[in-house]
Amino acid sequence: MTRQSLCFHLGLLLGASVLANGSALANSQESSAETSCLQAQELIGGYDHDVLTQKSSLTVHQNLPDFIKSKPQIRGGRLSIQVYNPTIEQAQSEYSQLWCKLKSAADIARNESSLGLPSLGERKNCDRINKVFFEDLLALHPDLLTAYNDSGYQIIFSNKSYYTGAQWAPSVPTISLTGAKQITVTTTSLESIPGIPVIGGMNYCKFVAPQGLGQLVLDLSKDDQSDFSKIKLNATAAEMQIAGPDVSFHSVSLPPDFNGLLPRKADLYWPKAPAQGVYILSPGGSVAPLHMRSLARQIAEQGHGVFVVHYPLDLALLEKLALQKNTAYLFANLLNDQNLDFFEGLPQSIKTELHSQKLPLRLFGHSLGGAIVGDSIFGDNSPFDQIIIYGTSSFVQSNKSTQVGVSDLQVIFGANDGLSFADPADRESFAQKYGFTERVSATESRIPGQIHGLHVLPDLNHFCIVNEMTSGNSLFKARDLPGLAPSVCIPKLVSLLKDKNWL
Repeated sequence: MTRQSLCFHLGLLLGASVLANGSALANSQESSAETSCLQAQELIGGYDHDVLTQKSSLTVHQNLPDFIKSKPQIRGGRLSIQVYNPTIEQAQSEYSQLWCKLKSAADIARNESSLGLPSLGERKNCDRINKVFFEDLLALHPDLLTAYNDSGYQIIFSNKSYYTGAQWAPSVPTISLTGAKQITVTTTSLESIPGIPVIGGMNYCKFVAPQGLGQLVLDLSKDDQSDFSKIKLNATAAEMQIAGPDVSFHSVSLPPDFNGLLPRKADLYWPKAPAQGVYILSPGGSVAPLHMRSLARQIAEQGHGVFVVHYPLDLALLEKLALQKNTAYLFANLLNDQNLDFFEGLPQSIKTELHSQKLPLRLFGHSLGGAIVGDSIFGDNSPFDQIIIYGTSSFVQSNKSTQVGVSDLQVIFGANDGLSFADPADRESFAQKYGFTERVSATESRIPGQIHGLHVLPDLNHFCIVNEMTSGNSLFKARDLPGLAPSVCIPKLVSLLKDKNWL
């Protein structure tokens, strides 16, 4: 079977096919959720499938508050199971999840006389149940098993236990790269002591759903190179796993300030073809540099080197308060003046390329990472040829000027941004203050001789350009509106940059 054919058939399995009736897809997902949670309850105590089916009822909740309030019960000789399919935002992952509220084996044993459901086999915890989901998936789809074996990756399962509902409720399963060829799927579980009224005898599990596991295998088995854009990575990941086959990845730094307390570093993504320009990417608050890897990689794939700046504790504002400086601005001045010997870890081949010609220099700032570069925006000697900010509605600046000094400033935000410009009146006030004409296509601003623009991208929210959906300030994330998944959101943003000839 060809890869295209494999993807098509798995698309049907994963709910990715386009159906004429949208409810048909919803019903198929609901049926799968019911089947999987029933199987999970069966595996918790090793129960007979047919007897459990006769003795059980399942409720698939349509919204999270109802699911959180629900409790699995043993009543009237029947066992109730509570089921929920979280949204991408709730799951904080692009791999579909399944959340099941089940009864513990201990509580079912305590109620055996009224329920009539004896344990017949081995008891399994949430991670072992998720492993069974995966094994059954591979057994049911031989082509998926072949793809998994050909990928060379091993998927293992672990569990993280919680002891109160307040801990378990916000938890999510994770998929992480934990070795060169090892992916770890971590479930979350909560089990309570039987016999306590209402809250006793629970066994809650949050799984990566079979559909999500199938999509994970597809991502790991891509023809050219495995796609890690949706998988959690750490700094020990291999260059290829971070940057992909067409981009090289490096760690560069400048001599530290304050005796090393504030090291000035950047992740560097460099195209393997000759570079056409350089971007300095300034991450938002509580967003680690590695979490910007997909945006940086896709910009680099378009032929531009990208420096992703590190900030102390991933907060650009701390550096501003401590040093009255900004690493993004400092990097830009050195690159602009071609003082490349200050950079440690910068390959000689890239130094030679930068020395050979003066490449256009752009800043891309996300949220607080854009707000912090106010000096460069309002100063007279900005090193940047262009500044592009995403999800930024105000600026931190030291000088008193409100006149935009940079010749080309572009402000981009998602229409679903719940933090920046959530109120259209705020957007209009910002546009008037800084001389923008709100637009989607390029037009000139009200300031003669300058090219400024404010762009609105439909369906994008504040954090969708960040790889790790768990990153970012949790309070701010709670205010954000639903948006596209990063794998869809980031290409849309890069497409705008390309359409405007900024790439």
